[in-house]
Amino acid sequence: MKQVISVRILGPSMSSDFGGFACYAYVIRDKEGHLPHEAFGLAEKANSQASIASSSIATYTALIRALQWLIHHGYQDEIIIVKSSSKSVVSQLDEAYPSSHQVTESRMPKSVIPLHEKASRLKSKFYKISFESVKSKSGKQSSSDSNEDPADVEERKEIEELLVMAYVEAEEKIMRQNRMLADQNSPFVTVAQLMKYDNNKKQVQTS
Repeated sequence: MKQVISVRILGPSMSSDFGGFACYAYVIRDKEGHLPHEAFGLAEKANSQASIASSSIATYTALIRALQWLIHHGYQDEIIIVKSSSKSVVSQLDEAYPSSHQVTESRMPKSVIPLHEKASRLKSKFYKISFESVKSKSGKQSSSDSNEDPADVEERKEIEELLVMAYVEAEEKIMRQNRMLADQNSPFVTVAQLMKYDNNKKQVQTS
């Protein structure tokens, strides 16, 4: 019998409380509510994109990382439901989704196109995958919120907390690195340089 796997993805909040970079988070749960995996991280370099592009980059990054994890752990033959608050990303990946946010690849920001293509390739590897548009904020409860599944509310709060942790961790890393460089009279590090450094370090560790 096929399992139903829920994947909740989230890109950055555009709040001024967060820096000029984008982070992502995702939560994977099975039908019983068990949590096989969750993760968060840095999605792009500082001050490189407009807010819409940044949000799309972060959301696509969350989706790609989640799908890669599912494939690596043998979930290709299960029923995957991806939930996102980004209507544009949902509509770009689900042709059946009726939305005014439909955007063809030719109209996407150049920075998003490679991510869209990669997500589409990963999507094709699954037995069945669908996309749902969901609420993004867990603020003051409205009348419509009272009809929301309590499990969905908790999941939404959880992924929003993960995203905040991603921003806090990214800012702390950048501040630590900049303090080190300041002591060495070196130029300040950017988010892009930090990501490149982390990737190089991982490659050395795995070689």
